[in-house]
Amino acid sequence: MQKLEIVGKPISNIFIALSHLLVDNIHNTENPEDIFGAIILLHQQVKKDILLDGHYRHFKGGEYETVGLGFREKTQEWIVVYRSLYDSRDYPKGTLWGRLEDDFIGLHKSGVRRFVYIGK
Repeated sequence: MQKLEIVGKPISNIFIALSHLLVDNIHNTENPEDIFGAIILLHQQVKKDILLDGHYRHFKGGEYETVGLGFREKTQEWIVVYRSLYDSRDYPKGTLWGRLEDDFIGLHKSGVRRFVYIGK
């Protein structure tokens, strides 16, 4: 399966459409948590197909490697977890970072892509 990169487009609309399909097709459960759990798993899979694993260059410089997706329980938002591939003045190589996934794959306020995929 080929992975797609969608830049500057919120994937929440994709999630909503797919979650409706999923809920419409879940039967024989009386536990709403089963449905919620299934939707979370589907959402994570969709994101894995959109967000490419590998190395990215930040628009201000520096390269990073994606580690995975995390879920911020307090706000119910997905974050991209990534690590630096270089030493900086303030942070050593390998420092882990987390950014809201829409911010990671989206555009900076200046109109440029915040992170550009550069490969594995």
